Order: sequence, then C-alpha cells, then structure tokens
Amino acid sequence: SGEEFVVRAKSVVNATGPFCDTLRRMAQSEDGKDHGSTNDDDNLVVPAGGIHIVLPDHFCPAQMGLIVPNTSDGRVLFFLPWEGGTLCGTTDSATPITMLPKPSSDEVDFA
Repeated sequence: SGEEFVVRAKSVVNATGPFCDTLRRMAQSEDGKDHGSTNDDDNLVVPAGGIHIVLPDHFCPAQMGLIVPNTSDGRVLFFLPWEGGTLCGTTDSATPITMLPKPSSDEVDFA
C-alpha cells in the first residue's frame, strides 16, 4: 500500500519467513543509518522447494522431530509431528519466492 508507520521498540522479531531478507534490507533507525543489508548477496535465507507428504503418526514421536540437513544427494530431509500425523519432506531445489508456490512438473513426476 505504500503506507509508512513509525515503530519504536527495544527489539523486533522478523518472522516473515522467506521474505525476511527483503524486510531486513528495509531496516533503518531514526537517524537514517541502515541496519539491514543492501547487498543482495547477503541473504540469510535460501528459498527451496520440495516434496511433502503426511504419514501415519507412528513415524514420529509426538514431541520430537528429525532433520537430516545434508543427505548424500544434497537434500534436506525432515520428519515433524503435524496434525496427528507425521509431515515428511525434502527441500530439493532453489526456488523463487512467491506468494502462491506451485510444484514444478519435475516435482509432480518425482512424487
């Protein structure tokens, strides 16, 4: 909308998911000093897409998850308790940030 707000706080939590680097670049103090990063190479988040399925709950304890940050083929693999089941997924490839992510034809074929 282009509307601007003045915010004063001792700290701010940037919980904007894949949009966090964009918001971080906008960070500015009252004196005009930039406290974010203006360099596109300074990203903290690399958006990734992948396959996600829900399995029965016995694949993951209710209070515990599992992440494999680097499988032998370079993927991230995770198992998380979710809605009475187990969410299992991978992050296979870098993907552009979008408000409406859709699977690629390769991802649909892989599943």
